[in-house]
Amino acid sequence: MNTDAANNGRIYLLHGYCSEGAPRGVIAAYYIAKWLYPEYLQDIDPNEIHEEYFEKWLGAPYQGIWAYPQES
Repeated sequence: MNTDAANNGRIYLLHGYCSEGAPRGVIAAYYIAKWLYPEYLQDIDPNEIHEEYFEKWLGAPYQGIWAYPQES
């Protein structure tokens, strides 16, 4: 791609499921906030929060790719 965002690695993708109402909207907000303000959210891992939501509240395994880039 020949855009400023692509050239500077500033493209972010979030699965639409993440932003459909609460509490998934809160999870989406964590991903977006982490991408935009990583210096303020160093101790926050959106993937960890998302995984807990799946396993604890939905009783389902957390699998797949829900956001790009993925934080580690």
